[in-house]
Amino acid sequence: MARRIGGMLRQEDTLARIGGDEFVILLSDLAENAERVVAKVAEKCLSIFEPDFVIGGQSCRLSTSIGIALGDADGDQLLIAADQAMYRAKEQGRGRYCWS
Repeated sequence: MARRIGGMLRQEDTLARIGGDEFVILLSDLAENAERVVAKVAEKCLSIFEPDFVIGGQSCRLSTSIGIALGDADGDQLLIAADQAMYRAKEQGRGRYCWS
C-alpha cells in the first residue's frame, strides 16, 4: 500500500504510516491553490484503491476513507482534525474524502 501511495506523491511530500492501516501524507510547498492540490492528491489516492488487488492468487477489494486538515495549527491538532474528518468519510460510505 505504501508503495502505491508513495508512487503518486511529489518528491517534497512525506508519507508516514501511523497505524496498522492508517497513513499520513504531508504535502509541502502548497501555494494559493492548496485546496485544489490537496483534493487532487486525495482523488489520486482513492483511484489507486479502485481496482482489486491480487494477493497470493486471491482477488481483494479495498476501500479507503480520507480525512483532510489544512492550516497553521501544530501537528497534533492537524492530525486530530484529519482523523475526525476521516471518520466522517467512513460514516458517509467510505471511498471518499472529507475536509476538517
